[in-house]
Amino acid sequence: MDRARVFIERNLVTAGPQIEVHTFDAATTSHDVASFAGDDILAAGRISFSSLGVLYTEFVGNFEVIRLRSVADSGNDSGASSDIATIDDGTFPGIDPQSNVDAVMVQVGANEVDIVVSYRDTASNYRLYLLRHDGLGVTPTAIDAGLSSAEAEVTAVTHHDGLTYVYAGQVFGGGKIRQYRLDPVNGVNESRELDPPSSGIFAYGTTPGAADRYSVVTIGAQVELRAGEVPLADLPTFQFIDLAVSDTWVTIADIPVNNGAYSWLDRTFMMLGAPSGDSSQMNYFIMGPNGAVLAEAGLPFTGNVRGGTTRAIDEVAVVKREAEFPPEGGDVHAIWIESQYDSSQQREQMYYDVLRCLPQ
Repeated sequence: MDRARVFIERNLVTAGPQIEVHTFDAATTSHDVASFAGDDILAAGRISFSSLGVLYTEFVGNFEVIRLRSVADSGNDSGASSDIATIDDGTFPGIDPQSNVDAVMVQVGANEVDIVVSYRDTASNYRLYLLRHDGLGVTPTAIDAGLSSAEAEVTAVTHHDGLTYVYAGQVFGGGKIRQYRLDPVNGVNESRELDPPSSGIFAYGTTPGAADRYSVVTIGAQVELRAGEVPLADLPTFQFIDLAVSDTWVTIADIPVNNGAYSWLDRTFMMLGAPSGDSSQMNYFIMGPNGAVLAEAGLPFTGNVRGGTTRAIDEVAVVKREAEFPPEGGDVHAIWIESQYDSSQQREQMYYDVLRCLPQ
């Protein structure tokens, strides 16, 4: 079905913290909203062949609980949730009570999800944990400990042939990326450092049984966008330097999109969002599977605003509209939130559109 779903956080004066499920139908232009109690969204994505999932936290009495809510592809309701873990020392050893919990998740089977959690412990170090959720229970597995906050920043999680690959580390500023190969069923926990150190994963994608796709920015004498596909057999040994250079810029500020979405749509890579220094401009950058730059330009704004209003793009998300997004182009759902200011008020405005991306 030709729909886009968006999960957003809202704190309502009358109802308290809420998570809203917005369903946009491109064919009928309808917009439906459902909501449920929740505090912070940790991650969202597909968790089975017929449902999406949102991972979030909620305070229950004096405890903060991680929950996974399943939302069916059909229908417009808010779905049903299951408890994943209580955020306490029993689930996450040595956790600092004041620590925030960050998480990324990936579908690993018909009804299984791997959730990678990072948190700060009482010694002010950071730890990584893997939670495998099979729909009935959760199996926790320690990944690494004694990390700095930069080292515990999870940038990508993929899964192939029973192995979950976790990439963690500082995106910019000379940090390093570490790859973890995990199989909690058979006790596999291997890791290695990837070169070059001054790199970060902008976006990643997977094709089951085929390849992982990565786009990376490396910083040296110039800023390079490296991108490409890595065969499964090469995942344990590849380096980012093996990826082809697709584009170069003088500084990070010259990257077309500084704040926005960086997504693989099948084998096509797309950036959409605001450039550095101009939060009111919407730029796009499209790259093909072979690393060739296909398009780069700015989009006109069509949303109506009152005179004297200043607009700033806050968050952007894109997702392919069809089941496939071939190299010759296709349509994508685009959703973004703007902060709008005028002399009398400030408001958050959400926009939805379908962008048609076709070669000239």
